[in-house]
Amino acid sequence: MKERSSRSNIEFSIIFGLMLVITLFLALVIFNEEPSDSSGGSHPVIEGMQSGGNGAARLKGIESASFILFASTILIFVVVIVSGISRRYRNREFWVSIGIITLLILFVWYRIFTSYANYLETGELRFFLGFPEPTAWMIYGLWGGGALFTFLYVIGFRKYIYTKEDEAALNDIVEKFSNNREEL
Repeated sequence: MKERSSRSNIEFSIIFGLMLVITLFLALVIFNEEPSDSSGGSHPVIEGMQSGGNGAARLKGIESASFILFASTILIFVVVIVSGISRRYRNREFWVSIGIITLLILFVWYRIFTSYANYLETGELRFFLGFPEPTAWMIYGLWGGGALFTFLYVIGFRKYIYTKEDEAALNDIVEKFSNNREEL
């Protein structure tokens, strides 16, 4: 039992560490001085309408923090997925699958971030399958990453989640409980 507890502490420690990183970078962003022209103002032509602020100015100084913030959120999600799998089923194939999917999702986040930063820097907007590039990466990439985790769950259900051995053990418990209940 002690081994199980120490392993759970590892996962808790990773999540706690990532939460500290998120808290640190949120505090950095919150307490960072707001750049001028970052919150917009009155529209120059249409009365009563507000125009957006300067996106590049808004991101200036917090680029790394915002990138790390969302990457940490992704990693928390992955640790929670891993913690839902019994340790006895976390074999090499499982770790390789989780690692590849995680790297793909982190790559997608990198592309979202860099394509948006490039747009802010150059003002040039490229389109992909009907959406601006950052939005396309967000829609197709992050959705696709979640779909890969779902696919792994469906394909690996009998390997990682509910094996035949687990099913047999559960059936034995149900049968023993049923027999004991009849005797009462």
